[in-house]
Amino acid sequence: MIILHIILGILKIIGIVLLILLALVLLTILSLLFAPIRYQVQGEKNTSFYRGNISVSWLFHLFWIKAGYDSRRKKAEYSIRILGISAKQAVRFLEKLKKIRRKMAEKRVQKKREKKKKTGSGITAAQEIAAEEKNQKSAEKKSPDKSRALPEPDFYAPTEKEKKSVGKFWEELLRFIKNMLSVPGKICKALRNFQLTAEKICDKIRQIREFWNTSQFQGAKKAVLQEMKKVLLHIKPGKIQGRIAFGTEDPCTTGEILAAAGIFYPLYGENLIIEPYFDKKVLEGNIQAKGRIYGICMVLAAFRLFRNQDIRYIIRKYKQH
Repeated sequence: MIILHIILGILKIIGIVLLILLALVLLTILSLLFAPIRYQVQGEKNTSFYRGNISVSWLFHLFWIKAGYDSRRKKAEYSIRILGISAKQAVRFLEKLKKIRRKMAEKRVQKKREKKKKTGSGITAAQEIAAEEKNQKSAEKKSPDKSRALPEPDFYAPTEKEKKSVGKFWEELLRFIKNMLSVPGKICKALRNFQLTAEKICDKIRQIREFWNTSQFQGAKKAVLQEMKKVLLHIKPGKIQGRIAFGTEDPCTTGEILAAAGIFYPLYGENLIIEPYFDKKVLEGNIQAKGRIYGICMVLAAFRLFRNQDIRYIIRKYKQH
């Protein structure tokens, strides 16, 4: 009975741990789907300087990234915080730990060297002399006997080097002649391959054009454009405010730019003030935009695209090829 109680207790603990892990996984998935990713963009330009910042946060700034550039400092700056801890501080802490480990390793090596010096290497002077004599004898055996008389060279007979050079010359000459004779055949083969390649390319272009004109491709393109429009409307800034003053010294060009900006008036509304100057060249002002992105919207858009019959047909066609 005691063993049974122990087994049941162990199984109970394992079940509790598994339930906690499952709850953490579900909490992470729900956070990714329903906790918004907030972003903020700021920019300012003046006659003397310009700067810009962008920040992205998630889960009430538990995960936070900020990057920016200032023309006065002439350098880009960034900051990353995870659970309120700066990434730069974490990197410095890890570097300090590496230095401490390196110093400890150097101390251990130094202690081992000191121990070896105290105990000695164990080799006596007599053993060193004997080893040196043995090395000298082996060197004498390996050295050739220079007292032997060398045979007198025959100046009239060709040497081996000359024979080899003559043989190489004839080999190179025959190889050159063979290559020259094979040039016309290679040219014909290259022309045939080029013709076949051009025909394949033309055939592939024709197949792509026919595929583009199919109803499945047109339906898939329409579905993708619709989902992209929905995603862009979702991630667009919810609040834009600021002031922009511009001018190009050309009234016609300034009027065209102002007309183009008027097309996007529903996006920025009355909170963004645009001041045109028709008599001077200027570009200055400040702008601030805020928005948020939900993960569930991206997942639903991807799910709708995957369920689309035309897109699934294109995927099957791609896998077949």
